[in-house]
Amino acid sequence: MQAYDYGNQYTSYGGQGGHGGGGFMGGTQESPGSAGKGYSRETLRPVTIKQLLDVPPTTDDSFKLDGADVSALTFVGQIRNISSQATNVTYKMDDGTGIIETKLWRNVDAEAAAEMEGGDSRHSKPNVAENMYVRVLGRMRGFGNKNYVMASVVHPITDFNEIAFHLLEATVVHLHYTRGPPPSAGGGQAPGYGGGQQAAGAYGGGGMAPAGGAVAPAEDLSGLSQSARSVYKILNNELQTNEGLNVHDIAVKLKWDTNTVKKAGTELLDAGKIFSTIDEDTWAVLDSL
Repeated sequence: MQAYDYGNQYTSYGGQGGHGGGGFMGGTQESPGSAGKGYSRETLRPVTIKQLLDVPPTTDDSFKLDGADVSALTFVGQIRNISSQATNVTYKMDDGTGIIETKLWRNVDAEAAAEMEGGDSRHSKPNVAENMYVRVLGRMRGFGNKNYVMASVVHPITDFNEIAFHLLEATVVHLHYTRGPPPSAGGGQAPGYGGGQQAAGAYGGGGMAPAGGAVAPAEDLSGLSQSARSVYKILNNELQTNEGLNVHDIAVKLKWDTNTVKKAGTELLDAGKIFSTIDEDTWAVLDSL
């Protein structure tokens, strides 16, 4: 997956720059030294509705999410209800994590002009309906004891891969801020990671054992016999295949008889420290495969 600099990057979702796709914002952006409000320097944060609902209501232009300032945001969801008022349209949005109201101000003059000309206008209300999936760009506002989104764009989704992509992106950004960036490809450990399997599994990676037969994070073996601990150590430290190690292989390494190994293995199985793989006499440590 491509690395994102979420602390500084402005994702345009359809602009000439950025990593997103879908045609939601124009490609022209102000340079960092240009005057004005400097929206191009703001981070467009992909979020889920639950994240927005968990934030205390605020009337500020920005809010804190995972310790980072957020002003402009984007999310995808399904329209559950549409309520048209004289000055705005309110959409009840559902993304599977929660439901939030989203308001889009109406440009009544532009809508009237578009109707008179018999054509569409970029200022007219979006061509969406209930139960459609849309992408929303906007800012969060608080009123009373609840949050809502003041939208600048409500855009219908035509490629449903965008829904899955957005949820994955929102997850990656959340992990970036809460756990730090993922480990580098060269095997270096990023700051904020515990290393070992914690680093490998932090972004949903599998539970592969550390390369080179390195020892996995320490396991609580209190209450187990010394023989059970010895068998666990062999299983944990040996470079294994996906099948684990057989009782006879363990017996050879420990110079024990197979009955002693089986007794220790049964103790580990009962304690939930190991599990059987291809047969009842072949085992692997629960965290190693």
